[in-house]
Amino acid sequence: MRGVEIGDGAIVGTGAVVTKSIPPYAIAAGVPARVIRWRLPEDIVARMLAIKWWRFDAHELSGLPFSRPNEALEELERRIARGIQERPIEYMELGPLGEPTVFEPQG
Repeated sequence: MRGVEIGDGAIVGTGAVVTKSIPPYAIAAGVPARVIRWRLPEDIVARMLAIKWWRFDAHELSGLPFSRPNEALEELERRIARGIQERPIEYMELGPLGEPTVFEPQG
């Protein structure tokens, strides 16, 4: 639906009908879709949204203990403090089959 957003890291169940926005890192299902639980504790979600980990290339994220989000965030914060660079992406569009097309900055 127009104006409805699915937040970063959210999961929407198969067959769900999303009629209102789904918050970041929520798990939503049903008709209409509703939040059934959260993927992570609120403090971890807040840190993940603040750090915007998706801005970095996979090689910059390599070796992070993703199964332990708190530790992964602590290590990523250390890497950021040491100066790792964000990936230079302006925006991304989804093609007709849902495949991403990345547009790199010009010049």
